[in-house]
Amino acid sequence: MPTFVEMVATCTQTFTVNDTEPPVLHDIPDDVEFECSDCVQSFLNSSFENPVQTTTSNTQANFIAWGGYGSWIYWHENGVEGWDTEASDNRIELHPSGFNNINSADGNQHAELNAHQNSDLFQTFCTVPTTYLQLVLPTLKEVNQTIHQTI
Repeated sequence: MPTFVEMVATCTQTFTVNDTEPPVLHDIPDDVEFECSDCVQSFLNSSFENPVQTTTSNTQANFIAWGGYGSWIYWHENGVEGWDTEASDNRIELHPSGFNNINSADGNQHAELNAHQNSDLFQTFCTVPTTYLQLVLPTLKEVNQTIHQTI
């Protein structure tokens, strides 16, 4: 039987959004000042570096469960800065780099998508029109001979 590492395929997905339409603001009262820069927000915690897993993670707020220090850990979405999930239990699973011989593409941690149920893992942010935005999402999929997975 192949090892876990031998059953892994990798894929990097790059999405580019180039909005060339200038901003058009409607129905803003004369006494309200609105700057387009008010809406710009940075992508937060892109490498899942927060919260940091420690030997006392199981005593922290928003901790749900773990496989022990150096293993997987479930955090409530409120504890993972910038990220939300549609999972019914609000869990986000983070793995330290090197867990199951899988290194994080960037930083010291990574998230497992659909860890225990099909759900979305996402951030909501806005940009000003004419902003060039490029998202690079390194993904890893387990290769299973009996189940076809689509990323």
